Amino acid sequence: MSFFVDENVLIPRPETEELLEIAIHKIHDLEIDVEGLKILDIGTGSGVIPLVLKKHFPGADISSIDFSEKALETAKRNAEHHQLEISFIHGDYLNSELSESYDVIISNPPYIGIEEEIEIADSVKEFEPKMALFSPVQDALIFYRKIAEDSKKYLKDGGLLFLEINQKLGPETLDLYTEYFSEAQLIKDLSENDRFIVVKK
Repeated sequence: MSFFVDENVLIPRPETEELLEIAIHKIHDLEIDVEGLKILDIGTGSGVIPLVLKKHFPGADISSIDFSEKALETAKRNAEHHQLEISFIHGDYLNSELSESYDVIISNPPYIGIEEEIEIADSVKEFEPKMALFSPVQDALIFYRKIAEDSKKYLKDGGLLFLEINQKLGPETLDLYTEYFSEAQLIKDLSENDRFIVVKK
């Protein structure tokens, strides 16, 4: 699948492709009917994650939330290009409450701490939106804390959670989920970096 990207969204990374491969494999292994599967994508950006999932699971009901209206415009453009239906929601996830339960929650949220900005290449900082890269506060795990709390309440029993994470904060991020879930694992990417959290409720 090809995707339109601009200065309002991140360029899709190989790690996100890995996240999707893991998610698709695990969802297929779920002992539930994937027809009508309810999926929530948090921080959709260009729409790559929900659109790839919709392509693999056409009967799924997928909602995607993002704080950036411009990012959502790009995501909608990609959805129209691929003729796939996604429910795109403009909202401030950190300051909002979910209202329904989901079989799958997936997210690649901003996970770079403000203090790490100096380490990021200028080419990335100049041409990609800081909002999508950097945590809005000093706490680089703020999105993961909220997702953990929401998953405890709004992820259905037997449901799955998939997260892309900051490679420097693997154990700390995992701890947020082992507090709530017995089946939480930290998975390395192809470069052997701590990169993904997978939870089964």
